Amino acid sequence: MRILLPVSMVCLLACTTAHAATADKISVGGKCARDGSISTNGPNGTGIVLTCEDSVWRAPPTAFGAVTFNMPGGRVYSQVVGIGGNAEALAFFKIIPYTASVSITPGKSPVKTTSFVHDGISGAIRAIGQLNGRVALKIDLMNTTLTEMGHYTSSDGMTIDTPKTNSQELHGTLDLVDGQSAPLEVDGKTIGSVSWNSINPASSAGGAGHT
Repeated sequence: MRILLPVSMVCLLACTTAHAATADKISVGGKCARDGSISTNGPNGTGIVLTCEDSVWRAPPTAFGAVTFNMPGGRVYSQVVGIGGNAEALAFFKIIPYTASVSITPGKSPVKTTSFVHDGISGAIRAIGQLNGRVALKIDLMNTTLTEMGHYTSSDGMTIDTPKTNSQELHGTLDLVDGQSAPLEVDGKTIGSVSWNSINPASSAGGAGHT
């Protein structure tokens, strides 16, 4: 018996949009000072200084940026992150279900146990602003690729799936300027690249992470 299972593709947590630079999105409370500026906690507690124009608090041009991962096989993942905030989750992957086991009880129908392979990248990323205008990207990344979905059929005719995966784990910090990219290396081997592009939230209503 051969079991065909659907493959569903999801983007968990990491499908984000750039925050609109309004008071309700960036901070709470406070009033515009006479000089048009106000010091606030800012997005994610960054402590940046916001300016107030036409009743809208506007963040500095580089308060946000797009981090783009280029991985083997033409896979591209992009996410908007805030500078100086907490680490943000990365979760760009396909969830691929497979039959991990089949339990057989006499007189009853076989019971299948389903497990999952996460094909793509997951982890966390944090952008830290530098005095020289650069941004330090602290990356904790797991890259998993499903290389083969095999099958095994027992003597009683029950079939289970036997997935084979290739995974690399990366932890490190890259110092980048606006528009720059850098290779992602694990044990001396390049597994992809990452780039940083600053975003001005005052002129960009929003941009979505994508796969």
